Amino acid sequence: MDMKETPVRTRDKGIRGHPDQATNTRHAYDQSTVGKSGKKRGIIDHVIIFLAVIAGGLLAIMALIVSYNVLMRYFIGKPPVWAIETTEYILVFSTFLATAWVLKHDGHVKIDILVIRLSKKSQHVLNLVVSFLGIVACGLLVWHGAKATFSLYSRDVIMMKMMPWPKWVLVAPIPVGILLALIQFFRNFVILLRTKDGPA
Repeated sequence: MDMKETPVRTRDKGIRGHPDQATNTRHAYDQSTVGKSGKKRGIIDHVIIFLAVIAGGLLAIMALIVSYNVLMRYFIGKPPVWAIETTEYILVFSTFLATAWVLKHDGHVKIDILVIRLSKKSQHVLNLVVSFLGIVACGLLVWHGAKATFSLYSRDVIMMKMMPWPKWVLVAPIPVGILLALIQFFRNFVILLRTKDGPA
């Protein structure tokens, strides 16, 4: 008997069983990295990845420091005085250095209880609005963050703790990370505009 294969169409599962939102959104955002023309990653992409790798390395170091701190506390009774303070600094650096990378991969936390019930076109419009608001919010944060960093640098303010640090060094990752997030929001916005009613 002549058997014909029937093509099976599959697609990735979306958030909580709704494939359209996650698949379509990521498809649109992925064009900012490698477009349909097959263009390689640009300088911004390499910077975002580089800073994300640094953030990941810092988190690994923080895990080692916390483990070392616990061991010293419970087995010797003398935890290092620099451990907690160092982990606080690492949290600031890793959070903001990885912000643009997480945004690029659409990995930030979303409340999708209403979004998943919208049509594709409505989701597309909502993504445009979110990207635009992200541009505005990041622009304000970059401006004020850069002003604060420059002010701390010019006044040579020092963090007077167990480990004295120039305060501008600790604040600088904030405007840097948010600036890259602003650029990524802008790229997402442009990609979404080009897709008009949203990806098929």
